[in-house]
Amino acid sequence: MTIRKLSNEQVDQICELYRTGNMSQRKLAAKFRVSQVTIGRIVKGIKKTTQTTEERFWSKVDTSGGNDVCWTWTGSRSTNGYGTFKLSTNKTVLTHRYAYRLATGKQIPRGMHVCHACDNPSCCNPKHLSVGTPKQNVEDSIRRGRKYMGGSRPKLNEIITCELKFLHDLG
Repeated sequence: MTIRKLSNEQVDQICELYRTGNMSQRKLAAKFRVSQVTIGRIVKGIKKTTQTTEERFWSKVDTSGGNDVCWTWTGSRSTNGYGTFKLSTNKTVLTHRYAYRLATGKQIPRGMHVCHACDNPSCCNPKHLSVGTPKQNVEDSIRRGRKYMGGSRPKLNEIITCELKFLHDLG
């Protein structure tokens, strides 16, 4: 690896990112394209500011649009779009469920779902979340057209199907 000279501004930025706990030494090394040893020398003696789990959680939620719009989770997501967050106990939770618990102070009863009124799986706005049974959640998704009875969502809509039949009849 080539040795790269960092500006004073870059060193200050590295120190701030490390101190606030926003980036690890490994991520800082990759971002500034220097070795982890270099980063270690720069941040030596700097104590990280410790955030509470709740502060760390909300720092990953984009609330910039206001109280009535979706608050998008900016951290990691599952393959189906739901936000995931690792607690200090190393347990991973779904972010919409955790946001609901933080906002209401209530535990979610066993077997219950936290449903989105906005149909956005990465939304963490407590105004968009409510507790419901699995049956209520499925019925809601059918009513909103997110789930189809009889299997997965059809690949073709009615218009495309009619066009294909017409073209087939033409030869």
